[in-house]
Formats: sequence, structure tokens, C-alpha cells
Amino acid sequence: MRKLPTYQYPKFIKTIRMEGSNTKRYALHLELDNHASESLLVILKNPSRATTQVSDKTVFNVSNYVYQNQNKHEALKSIGSISIVNLMPHYQTHSHLLQSQHKRLMDSKNFETIDTLCRHINTVIIAWGNAPKGLDDSYERMKAKMLNILKTHKNQVYYVKQLSAAGNPRHGQVWAYKDPLIDMQL
Repeated sequence: MRKLPTYQYPKFIKTIRMEGSNTKRYALHLELDNHASESLLVILKNPSRATTQVSDKTVFNVSNYVYQNQNKHEALKSIGSISIVNLMPHYQTHSHLLQSQHKRLMDSKNFETIDTLCRHINTVIIAWGNAPKGLDDSYERMKAKMLNILKTHKNQVYYVKQLSAAGNPRHGQVWAYKDPLIDMQL
């Protein structure tokens, strides 16, 4: 496989905090340098490489989308921090390779972390994209559990641009800065 490009965090990220280990990331917390006070939760598929030291394409893209659209979308106007979580906490840049771990992908600590964050953060963007190859059934169970958490806490849920033919929100890696933020009625 080819070497992946390195991404640094954008200059508007003031602090970075992470919950996890070398193999799993439960949450990545980014504080923006903008004096705003509200938090945003973004739910992706699985972490690629971002840690407190280095970003990856998805985290870079998501944070830039939020920052650049704060004056465009009402839901983003007061966002001063972004917490990024995933359906699957396992680090893997190429998500199709997660198939080998399919029996360990439903991680209870991951869902407990997300449940706690949903209890405290009202605004959520879902951005997990379609299922990795060979994980359709597991993925549907994880999505159902996630949507149940969001409904339980009555979060204000959004997605970017459109849903896929399979009904999944666009993955954060492919968001364009001009894409609309759509209110999702759960």
C-alpha cells in the first residue's frame, strides 16, 4: 500500500485531547480558538490515524468544514469544540480490513463513551458512510444502536449534503466546504 500523506491540525485548533489507546480511539476532542461555548459531536465510521500529535484527512476535513461554515449554518454558529467518535473505535485507515475483526467490532466501552457524550452534547452530525466490505450485518446493528442513543437523548441530528442509496450519511472525509448541513428528523 502507498504511504499516506501527513496532516497537521489546522491553526484554529487550540487544544487536542484523546480517549483511547494505540489500537482504539474512543473520542477525540478538539477545542477551537474562537471563544465560542457550544460543543458539537461528529460520529464517523472508524478512526484512521489521528491522535493528539497528528491529524488525518477525515479529522482535518471535518474540523475545517465546521470552522468555515460557522457563519453559514445556524447549528454551527456557537461551536467552540468538536468531539469526534466512531461506530467502531478500532484504528484502521482501510476500513475494509476491519472485516477480520468482525466479532470484536461491537465495543461496549465505545458505545458507553458515545452515550455519555450524547447526554451532554445536543448538536450531532452523523457521518459514518456506507458499511465496510463484508460487515453489512454488524454495521446495521451498530447504526441501530447509535440511532437509538440519539433518539433516547433527543439530540439535534444533522448530516452533510445527502444520504447514500443505502440511507447512510456522507462520510466526513468527502464533505466539501460548500455542502449543505441537513437537519435529520429521527
